[in-house]
Amino acid sequence: MKPRQRKALITIAGVWILTATLLLIATNAFAQDRPGQGNVYNQLQVFVEVLQKLKQNYVTDLSDEELIEEAIKGMLRSTDPHTTYFTRDEFQDFTTSTKGSFGGLGIQIDKIGDYITVVSPIEGTPAYRMGITAGDRIIKVD
Repeated sequence: MKPRQRKALITIAGVWILTATLLLIATNAFAQDRPGQGNVYNQLQVFVEVLQKLKQNYVTDLSDEELIEEAIKGMLRSTDPHTTYFTRDEFQDFTTSTKGSFGGLGIQIDKIGDYITVVSPIEGTPAYRMGITAGDRIIKVD
């Protein structure tokens, strides 16, 4: 390699190394200085450490999968009552129930005052075919 080519290659490599170093420093500084965010990676590291300590020191064996699922559920419980997490089995059950592959009357109900009231019949179900409509009250069951 000619000295001139070698010098150009060293210069290009130096610029790339300098750029990568500055980018790494800037990214790290940005991650640590975001107001109100904290450093997510540090917080996740604390989570991992607690998980490891719990598994090492708990009286019985603990499943990683169950512990993580419960941690996720706990995190979501802190948001609002409508946010939830489903395991694979729970998601399968939910999907089946919302697609109409289930038994029953096929109505959504709510307690309004002293009555069980139909919120809505589900199309294609026995209740829908019988003419049950939103607002109907259930006062007796045979």
